[in-house]
Amino acid sequence: MSGHFYVHEQRVRLNAELCELPSGLVLWAGSTVADIQAFFEGSDELVPHIVANVASQVMAYELTRARSLAMTSLAPYSLYIGATGLMNSLVRDDFDRAHSAFAHLTERYPRQAAPYAMLANWHLFRAMQGWSDDWQADAAHSRDCADRALDIDPKQAAALTARGATLVSFAGDVDSGRACYLAAIESDPTETWAWARLAGALSHVGEHDAACDAAHQALALSPLDPSLFVFESFAAMANLGAGHYVEAVRHARASVRRHALHAPSHRLLTAALWLVDQPDEARIAAKRYLEVQPGATAGIRQRQSVGTPPVWRERFVQALVAAGVPP
Repeated sequence: MSGHFYVHEQRVRLNAELCELPSGLVLWAGSTVADIQAFFEGSDELVPHIVANVASQVMAYELTRARSLAMTSLAPYSLYIGATGLMNSLVRDDFDRAHSAFAHLTERYPRQAAPYAMLANWHLFRAMQGWSDDWQADAAHSRDCADRALDIDPKQAAALTARGATLVSFAGDVDSGRACYLAAIESDPTETWAWARLAGALSHVGEHDAACDAAHQALALSPLDPSLFVFESFAAMANLGAGHYVEAVRHARASVRRHALHAPSHRLLTAALWLVDQPDEARIAAKRYLEVQPGATAGIRQRQSVGTPPVWRERFVQALVAAGVPP
């Protein structure tokens, strides 16, 4: 990244461009103006504007490369970033290629914990989307990958978070999962996934205010994260449990707006709209939910209980059924 700036009285103009070095290809170029005093006070949008554009371009560039190039030709970090984008796309072909990419990284770098942690999350994502052909097999693979990551680095926050997620989502062990999330946050207070999943665990045990706080912390920590749609869904869930239905609708809508293929967000939006007394909108949301996840039901089966804390499960399910989700 390079650029230059001009100062005139109390204003500064910054011109910048992001360039891919080997080819010289300019990925992004832009200009923005800031008030000098606001800039140094941290209240100006100059830096967030630059960061947002650079982050989105890097992700888009590496995602394209991960889709089109042989895995062996990609540098490890490029492959990791690209595979993360492929997983977040929630398009089946991309999603399956993400698994191959993370598996390739574990083979190339068997002493790195991060690819194993992402593989654990991949199996969890597949189950939550309703794509799993064998729930127990995905549970076992997710658990094994998380354990492998912790064997390599017992204090790595992402590995601890992945292990907690497998405990909560596949084994229903909320207390142990919560302990993993707290350990991850102690190891790295900026581990966004740990804060988001802690929100889910706190909702399960009825600590709704704390759940909302944890969810909002996740959103505040990573406003540019490609997984922001998931963090918004956790915020929707936390607010639903707390009875803050208007806020739940707002976060669920934000999640669906960011990623229309994320089935749990459609599920949460459907229930939240019904509970906030918007039945027509809830029925539309239910229809979209069933388009994203055909065959989904409102009944609490193991594969659909994740994200539906027991303290408000009955009200949640009743809202889904009333909106048109099959029981």
